[in-house]
Amino acid sequence: MPRDVDLAWTLQFRFGGARRRRVLRTARDVVDLIAALTDAERRCLHWASTLGAISRAMGSGHAKAALIATEMVENALAVEGWLLAERAADEAPSLLHA
Repeated sequence: MPRDVDLAWTLQFRFGGARRRRVLRTARDVVDLIAALTDAERRCLHWASTLGAISRAMGSGHAKAALIATEMVENALAVEGWLLAERAADEAPSLLHA
């Protein structure tokens, strides 16, 4: 079984009109989120590619893979309109500096 890895930074989101704020801290959190989506949502390119990135991060355990996966999750949440707080510019390094 692939091991859980921490995301490069914490992501906060809210499903559609839900009041409760949710937090993603680990790859397992993201897997659980994707599992809760409908089949149609999971087939969307942004979620399908995010799941691939999360799988690679869990399989490799490399920091760069976790960084890429975190960026993919952040993008997918933004596409859905669920992302609550953008990260600070200095919170996570860009791939150019990793």
